Amino acid sequence: MSVVSQYYENEVQQVFERMLREAGPEIAAQPDFTTTYHVAGAEGGTYGLRVAQGALSVVPGGILDSDMQIFANVDEWRAGLDVGMAHPFYYYQKRKIDLLKGFRGKVTLELAQPDGEPMQGSLVFGGADDPEVTLRMAADDYLAMMSGRLNGQMAFLTGKLKFEGSLPLLMQLAALNS
Repeated sequence: MSVVSQYYENEVQQVFERMLREAGPEIAAQPDFTTTYHVAGAEGGTYGLRVAQGALSVVPGGILDSDMQIFANVDEWRAGLDVGMAHPFYYYQKRKIDLLKGFRGKVTLELAQPDGEPMQGSLVFGGADDPEVTLRMAADDYLAMMSGRLNGQMAFLTGKLKFEGSLPLLMQLAALNS
């Protein structure tokens, strides 16, 4: 069994249940949402996650027309998992599903890990590859921005965040991550 299949078939449910306990029962009142992970490489795989009425179901092979699709190779996926970036529950926990479902476009991440190694991946929202924006920053700063400890505008103004592509998409992303 690969690391990816082990995670999605045996561990992701526990991660989800822990997040629910920490967030409180009112979080389940959000709309349903779906995420599909496309993890390339010998130990990779494709897995869909459906959250509906506070319950998680795992769909081997993915979910057609997912609200969000995530693409990474197995090494980058594993590195993201190690630093807490590879679980799909951020938007659910932040109660941002309504915004997520209206989001369209592709976000490419080019992140520098603490050891200097690059980490790349992309997120596709609403099945749309256009518009597109590329974010470049340190992985630690990205995590801080995603968790609300670093304001995206401040990250840009201080040079911690560089971007290329659609400014309107970047602004929508900022609203999704605020």
